[in-house]
Amino acid sequence: MFENAERRIFDVKPYLRRGIFARLQNRATFRAVRVIAGSVEWPGELDLSYDTLYLESQPVADVAVTEAVAA
Repeated sequence: MFENAERRIFDVKPYLRRGIFARLQNRATFRAVRVIAGSVEWPGELDLSYDTLYLESQPVADVAVTEAVAA
């Protein structure tokens, strides 16, 4: 949940093909995630900022509608 009480979903899959984020394809590395000050971080200086998580995510309601239509 973000500071504005909005719930959003972030799809990390596109990042798994980008440069240093490819290391997150390793399940053990991916599972080592921590949330710090609204950002998500992994060992090895991998992180996604609060702003990135917000701007590149979808509100939960939008995702629910998209998934319902696709089903």
